[in-house]
Amino acid sequence: MGAFEVRNSQPSLTLLHESSQMATLSALISARRRKWLQRERHRPPLLIFSAVFFILCRSSLSCLAESLQFSFTSFNESDGLLTFSEDSNVDNYILQITRNSGTEDVSNSSGQVTYAEPLQLWSSDLNYSASFNTTFLLNIAPIMDGGTNATGGGLTFMLSSAAAESNLPNSFGEWLGLFDGGVAEQDAQRVGIEFDTFMDSFDPDDNHVGIDVNGSVESIVVASLSPDVSLTSSNVSNREGMNTSIWIEYDGDLHILSVYVANQGSDISTKPSEPVISYAIDLRDYLPEIVYVGFSASLGTILESHCIILWDFTSTDVPSSSSSEGLIIGAIVAGVAIILLAALLAFFWIRRRNRTRPFDSLTDLQYGPREFRYRDLKKATDGFSDKCRLGQGGFGPVYKGELLSSDGVVTQVAVKCLARKSEQGEREFIAEVTSMGRMKHRNLVQLLGWSYERKQLMLVYQYMPNGSLDRWIRIGQPALEVMGWERRFHVMKGVAAGLLYLHEEWEMVVIHRDLKPSNVMLDAEFNARIGDFGLAKFIDMKEDSAQTITIAGTPGYIAPECIEEGVVSKETDIYSLGAIAIELATGRRISISFLLSLSRQLEEGSILEIADPRLSDVNATQLELVLRIGVACCHPNPSERPLIREVVHALSSVGGSYPPLAIPFKSSPYSYDKPYNIAVLEDTSTLLTPLLSSDVSTNTST
Repeated sequence: MGAFEVRNSQPSLTLLHESSQMATLSALISARRRKWLQRERHRPPLLIFSAVFFILCRSSLSCLAESLQFSFTSFNESDGLLTFSEDSNVDNYILQITRNSGTEDVSNSSGQVTYAEPLQLWSSDLNYSASFNTTFLLNIAPIMDGGTNATGGGLTFMLSSAAAESNLPNSFGEWLGLFDGGVAEQDAQRVGIEFDTFMDSFDPDDNHVGIDVNGSVESIVVASLSPDVSLTSSNVSNREGMNTSIWIEYDGDLHILSVYVANQGSDISTKPSEPVISYAIDLRDYLPEIVYVGFSASLGTILESHCIILWDFTSTDVPSSSSSEGLIIGAIVAGVAIILLAALLAFFWIRRRNRTRPFDSLTDLQYGPREFRYRDLKKATDGFSDKCRLGQGGFGPVYKGELLSSDGVVTQVAVKCLARKSEQGEREFIAEVTSMGRMKHRNLVQLLGWSYERKQLMLVYQYMPNGSLDRWIRIGQPALEVMGWERRFHVMKGVAAGLLYLHEEWEMVVIHRDLKPSNVMLDAEFNARIGDFGLAKFIDMKEDSAQTITIAGTPGYIAPECIEEGVVSKETDIYSLGAIAIELATGRRISISFLLSLSRQLEEGSILEIADPRLSDVNATQLELVLRIGVACCHPNPSERPLIREVVHALSSVGGSYPPLAIPFKSSPYSYDKPYNIAVLEDTSTLLTPLLSSDVSTNTST
């Protein structure tokens, strides 16, 4: 085999992998210990002990006997380490799986080579499978015959119930030297990972990898290699072929077989990051407990050589049946000790569990809100005094505070304290932290951090100097400077932009479920920021809606389908946006009669008569647009409501070079073919409730 040059002065390559289970155990214990020390938390000791004990037991099983390991940087046929079929040999220190002769006819031939010592793959006594990994450098080169440069045949890494066999007369060609094609071999106890260079009728191409079982070379899983990874050389004239690095790994615990392939010369030290095949297969279904590992290959009428230049193999050992009795006795003793120790640990854990924190997962957030200490927040809010109290939220009071950083910078914050009256409050707390911690937008309130100590849940927000929107626009609120129309229109655009981010621009669809003026905060420049995500619902981008068990939100801003059917969707937030739009324009919370009157006045063109009477600088064009958006968004039929992107486009176009978007609006927006239970709706809220038509008695369902 003169095409390859062997350099004996080259240092020997040793790629024996360390035991994966022991490395995993060491890393896991170290990581857990560091994490516990850094956070100073009281994890349930029983769970930690059980996990470590389980891993130690599995690791001890792996160390009961020496695993099968070997490494070949060159091959010698006379050292007795390999078993050959009659068509296989060693040429120039390179393993030849099929014959390679310039004078002898080698067409329609096949060969096998196996390692002389067997591998115990699994144990029926202990219901345990070994893991293994193997790496080899493969070279497949064309044998030019009559000017034909094509390649054909292929090679497999095989696991077999027997050592290399020569009694498979019909294993040439498509059978890859693995199975005898002349007889039914459905029960053949051989598994092959094929590297196929010839496209048979059942193959995807002539450059692929597959897994063959049950006497068939129609692979149970197959993967074509990418154009930049080839099993053979594109330059076949020099007969040098292509060195291809192969990595095969089998996880005996998970029963996952993975295959990696790369063209990188003689380098087998750098494995690709992604496998070409990762397939769930339990080798116990196809192979006996004791197997041999090696290679098979075949030739048809188109010829090629199949060479192995380097080969490493490592496995974890399966405990032998002779050690089973000792293991059973040890397991019984250990089991009794575990029960006694578990009882003791459980006793101390129950006594101390009131000091544990149920929200440990929040500290695992890699970015976003940080954890604050209770004493720092108490100091920042002057002991949560009444003079620092900003108001009362849906789950508890909100306080203004000042946090002093290590460099002397004072940051004003709003601290929201959640009263722990039920488990639902905790769920809302976690939802708000995890969601707002990952969402970043100029029209969302920024969540700075959180705290859970002394059974008190707290959220820390960026302080909004101008408070909530409802204090500025609602008639009858405590005296504040009346918000002018220009600011109101700016706020409307900000709320719409924030909702567009939640519905269409973030990684998931976020349904706020409680959009209302008191949850729209205003910063120092009166920019609108949506806050309070305690009731938020997350759905996949491909979904349109979700079911909810309980009706959540604020009466007057809840869409009718939420009350009637328990459905939340993007359209339910659009409904709430419409209610805010009408309140911005009129200063009034919506009701049935008011919305019907508003519809008639819009039809008659009495725009300025509808506006908040405290306003003196109303832009009639903007006012009409906001009102029409509000009425359209409050349509009782969700499918008739505009999309949030349509609302944003209309608001950004008014008064500019582009005409306003025509928002869907009908003269009778409360008459359609989907009846709602009026009694239920009116009983739930005296605010906006859809009417079926002007003749309620003929359309109401009871």
